[in-house]
Amino acid sequence: MKFDTQLYIRSKHHMCAVFYSILLLLFVGCASETERNSSILQYVPQDAVAIFAFSDLQKAQSDLKNNTLIKNNSKNDLVRYFEAVTFPEETVLEKEAYKSILCVSPVGKTDFEYTFVMPLRSAIRLKDSLSNKKSVKTLTYENKSILAFDLKNEAKLYATYFDSTVVASSSQLLIENTIRQQGAGKHSIPEKLTSLYGSLPSEATVSVLVRKDGLRIVQESLLPRLNFSAYRKQQDWMALDFVVDQNSVSWDGIGLATDSIPSFPGIFNNTYPQEHAVTTIVPATIEGLVSYTYDDYEVLQKNLATYHDTETPASDPSLNPILESGSEVAWIQLTNKEAFAITGLDVDTTLETVLDGIAAQISTYRNTPIYAFTDETSTDVLTPLVPKTPLKNFCILNDVFVFGESTDVLQTFIANYQNKTLLGTQPSFLELTDKLSDQSSILVLGKVPYFFEQIAEKTNESYSGSWKKTEAHRHDWIATQFIKEPDFVHIHGVTLRTSAERTLNEVRQIASTTIDNNILMTPHLVRNHRTKGMDIVVQDVKNQLYLISAKGNILWKKQLNEPILGEVQQLDIYRNGRLQLVFATPSAIHLIDRNGKDVAPYPIKTKSPVTQPLALFDYDKNKKYRLLVTHKDKLAMYDAKGKPVSGFKYASDNKEITQSPEHLRISGKDYIVFSKNDGTVTIVGRTGKPRVTVKQKVKPSSTSWYAYRGNFVTTNANGNLISITPKGTVKTEPTGFGKNHGLAATTKTLVTFSENKLRIKGKNVELPYGTYTAPEIFYIQNKIYVTITDLEAHQVYAFDSKGEKIANFPVYGNSKLSIGQMDNDANLECTVKGEENTILIYEIN
Repeated sequence: MKFDTQLYIRSKHHMCAVFYSILLLLFVGCASETERNSSILQYVPQDAVAIFAFSDLQKAQSDLKNNTLIKNNSKNDLVRYFEAVTFPEETVLEKEAYKSILCVSPVGKTDFEYTFVMPLRSAIRLKDSLSNKKSVKTLTYENKSILAFDLKNEAKLYATYFDSTVVASSSQLLIENTIRQQGAGKHSIPEKLTSLYGSLPSEATVSVLVRKDGLRIVQESLLPRLNFSAYRKQQDWMALDFVVDQNSVSWDGIGLATDSIPSFPGIFNNTYPQEHAVTTIVPATIEGLVSYTYDDYEVLQKNLATYHDTETPASDPSLNPILESGSEVAWIQLTNKEAFAITGLDVDTTLETVLDGIAAQISTYRNTPIYAFTDETSTDVLTPLVPKTPLKNFCILNDVFVFGESTDVLQTFIANYQNKTLLGTQPSFLELTDKLSDQSSILVLGKVPYFFEQIAEKTNESYSGSWKKTEAHRHDWIATQFIKEPDFVHIHGVTLRTSAERTLNEVRQIASTTIDNNILMTPHLVRNHRTKGMDIVVQDVKNQLYLISAKGNILWKKQLNEPILGEVQQLDIYRNGRLQLVFATPSAIHLIDRNGKDVAPYPIKTKSPVTQPLALFDYDKNKKYRLLVTHKDKLAMYDAKGKPVSGFKYASDNKEITQSPEHLRISGKDYIVFSKNDGTVTIVGRTGKPRVTVKQKVKPSSTSWYAYRGNFVTTNANGNLISITPKGTVKTEPTGFGKNHGLAATTKTLVTFSENKLRIKGKNVELPYGTYTAPEIFYIQNKIYVTITDLEAHQVYAFDSKGEKIANFPVYGNSKLSIGQMDNDANLECTVKGEENTILIYEIN
């Protein structure tokens, strides 16, 4: 196995290259003398770049066909290529181990032809086994007969035989070359190939042998956008044995170490494999990682110097103290970010050394210190193990130093560590590690969907679309280990269809976004008509409005002159399915399109100040929107195009409106309900004229009005439950609620909160004492979610309609929670304020 510095380029290209090294077979097999007949190798085309060897062809075909990953991706170009290979019928084949081989030869820059070599009981039966094909004719070349078969889709198959061996190929030229080689008797079999072929285990589903420059040719043809120069030091032939069953694929092999050539495995000479502790602190949402372990950094330094052909080992004054006391270095790929980690053996002592002039604490996040190096440093001393990356900030989690170019990366690690949403706790990962060794020199780990994405990105453009459609089908992870021994490297890898049930309602943080200034408006979700998912809107204290994607990327920001009143809402002004953002500020009504641009004639300046959040109504769900604007004691109604609605007439009584009007529908009738500063309650119809007369003053609290069980409900300033019938009758129900209480309701569900008691549909839930937001109700996918946040303890709670706490809650947060389906999967996501200028996104499985 040979690697090169250039292979380990930055970020996703680094991870991608390592994953391809798994896919394209990484090592030189260690062989013993064989007693098997290897004469079949004399028919291998001289230009073959790879040989697929089968101990039991029919079983291999069955195993490959029934593997879930292959079966469920039958339209993938690679799968379709091998499905197009024509094999003789079972009755034709001899029942001897490793008597069937499939050879792949390059044709041009992007195409490959195949040659199949196998023994026959009777050569004449080849024609019989293919008799169901479209047509058969006989050609002659150098006095040798060639059977030519017309197959489906205008494909052809050419075949000839030598004694009891048949050679069939998709190329007539390859068959003619074989005849010419055999006639001249000049075709020599490489000794390494003969040795490898003889040592192949019979229990493997298929073994793959690759020629010295085979990987380069395959890479240039199929993965032209990937740098594969690392394999220039590869030896003559290499091999890998695959075992395939219905739910897994595993691979094994031995790589020979070559002391005379500086090689990648040689970096770990005279070191002993260790455990990969980094998996205990990385977020469950990582895309992949590469981890290297060592027991003596001085030895590792010398080996790195040998690899680079230098006499003096590289050194870094900032990193040295950490590396010298460490046992593992790791490169970690998150969704849009990268991180670097070093596992320490004596973290407290090391930290003392580092803080003595090398680094200093610069901040804390959730009570976890964040440090920064005094001088600039990078990972240069560890090339080619990890890509060269500037290092600035770091934190410590469970004896692991975690480094990131920005504090955002570290905050993601800290948040997931505290929320316990870690890779090492995931059932699918634990099931995978059962198939791996506890200790290894190198661990390459990645999510299978990410692996496919990287193939799609680096493959030939004509194949890219096929790989983009490839699905993992519960094959969550792919892993390969390299265990360095004195004279060789043992290699083992696996991907499997997990049988571990995913935890229902499992919650994990998937993104963290820092904006320019402290948050002013609570972040909440709005619909994205393009993705059919949801995005986040938030405003900062300098009145910048942000739209943030489901992955935490800032899509745009727009400078406003004033703070937004209440929340941002949405309408479809053109009634074409494209949604705009609508809201009010103290002096204007705004309508902004998907790209952050004002929609004419907005913004509409108001003649008098707007005093309450905008009320948006769509009475009949037909997109004939009404925008109701409060001006202290007056109401003005506009249509979606910003024109006043002449039919709306509200007669002001000079009493200030203290709440944004609510549109409620009871028994098919529309009501607009709001309270005033003198304690009166006004209920009008669509035209603004009184619809229900409420003679009794109720002095409502700050809670909104809701329609619940056919009545209008809220609470009053004394904490009592107020219920008003459609006829105007007021009922007061003593509840004993304190001053700081909250209420939320749907037509059938009532939720209240006071002191530390949350009541959901009559069931009491006792929470720790604290300062809480008002409860919120979300109705999503026919299920009710109730949320509430303790602002003192920074804890967000979520419950179902039965008052049962959702698993993995509470999570960290400092505002109300907003829940919805932000992306295209079945899971829910939610957003909440984190630190003063940070928005967090969680996923609920």
